[in-house]
Amino acid sequence: MVRKSRDWVVQVRRLSRQLSQDLSKTVNACERFCLKHAVYFRNLSESADSDRSLPAMQTTFDELESLKKTLESLAERCDDFAQDVSLDHLSSS
Repeated sequence: MVRKSRDWVVQVRRLSRQLSQDLSKTVNACERFCLKHAVYFRNLSESADSDRSLPAMQTTFDELESLKKTLESLAERCDDFAQDVSLDHLSSS
């Protein structure tokens, strides 16, 4: 039972780290876009649509960053749990 739980946690950790790495690429691309290219969208049009879309994009980028941090935290908690289970299993053997 302990081994099954540990294996499940290791798998969750692996998946969360992979998702976090992939999401980091997206977040980094968003940051580069905001720094380099968003200004072109501001300059294209002074319409109301332009004024609303950039803050909406920033909100989405912020949410992606938050999700990335959540995945990183999950991976760390899985590491801690897997280590605790391994140590408990070794000490009770």
